Amino acid sequence: MTIKAKVFEPAMCCSSGLCGPSVDEDVVAFNQTIERIKSEGHEIERFMITQDSAEFQKEDAITAILKEEQLEALPITMVNGRVIKKGAYPTYEEILARAG
Repeated sequence: MTIKAKVFEPAMCCSSGLCGPSVDEDVVAFNQTIERIKSEGHEIERFMITQDSAEFQKEDAITAILKEEQLEALPITMVNGRVIKKGAYPTYEEILARAG
């Protein structure tokens, strides 16, 4: 089964997690997960709230979560159209387990 994932992220200075005054280890680890998933032929897209607000509005589930939980819910990950995790980045194993 092909995985199509979307990650809705909070405002960051960059998506790599390597900029700014301190390195965000969670973002760095998630970047490695993204590369692994892509190398296996799956799709994963990232959307940052400050740059891609239209993408956030396209997904009713994302809009509903943000209305209820505000920005603390970010990051939110969807796999094959379903929200699988919010408030933290998923692991490679979590993405695969929820793909079915």
